[in-house]
Parts: sequence; structure tokens; C-alpha cells
Amino acid sequence: MTPPERERHTTSLITARSCRHCGDLQNEQPNPALNARDRKMCYYFEPIRAAIAQPFSTRMPKDRVCKRLKQSNGEICNVKYQVQVDNNLSDEEMLAQLKKKRVKELKGILNDRGVKCEGCLEKDDFIKKIMATNGMSTDF
Repeated sequence: MTPPERERHTTSLITARSCRHCGDLQNEQPNPALNARDRKMCYYFEPIRAAIAQPFSTRMPKDRVCKRLKQSNGEICNVKYQVQVDNNLSDEEMLAQLKKKRVKELKGILNDRGVKCEGCLEKDDFIKKIMATNGMSTDF
């Protein structure tokens, strides 16, 4: 059951949903469906859960929330997630998607794969290296 629109952004509902998402961290029983990065974020959220819920309840943009939270916990905004690449695409479709990405994202894909791109200067160089390492796994 979805709550009415005006109740979706209350601090108590946001706090309850983050508790449900993260699991019981105080008794060391995190949600087993979480990956390592999500668990790390939940451990950062645990002591400042109310401070997180308040700005989100006012629909503050996430970058401003992050800037505000850096004052109490500087590491909270440094957790990075892998750039998602759909490996089920044909080479032509993947090439088209990669051309739309920024160089920073392309570097992130290569970094997630553990590949160095020596001599890569242009965007096309990074795309060629990604296509050459397409079968490599990013799950560690």
C-alpha cells in the first residue's frame, strides 16, 4: 500500500524505510540483500539517520544534502558505485551507449574492471579499450 503523496516525504516514514532497507545494524543483522557498498552506506547512515531524513523530507537536492552531511561525517559522500554497463547488448548498441557517456564514466568502467588505459587521450581510446575488455567481470 502506497501512502498518500503528502505522507511520502515525512521524516518518520523516511527513517522507517531506511531502517527496513538497511536491516538491524545495532544487533549486527544487516539486510542480506545488500552489497558491500550499500552496507557501508547503511553503517554511515545509522548514527545520523534523523539528520538524513530531515533534508530529504523537504525534498532538498541530494548534492545539497551531501554537502550538509559532510560537516558531521566527511566519508558519507565518498562512497562510489560502479558505472552500470549492460553486457547483454550487441556491440553496436554498446558502442552507441558508450559514446553517450562522459570520459569520467568511461574511466570508471575501466577502473572497475581493473584495467589501465595507458596512452588513452581521447574518448575514442577509452571506448576501444572498454570494447576490448568487454567480457571482463566487474564483480569482486
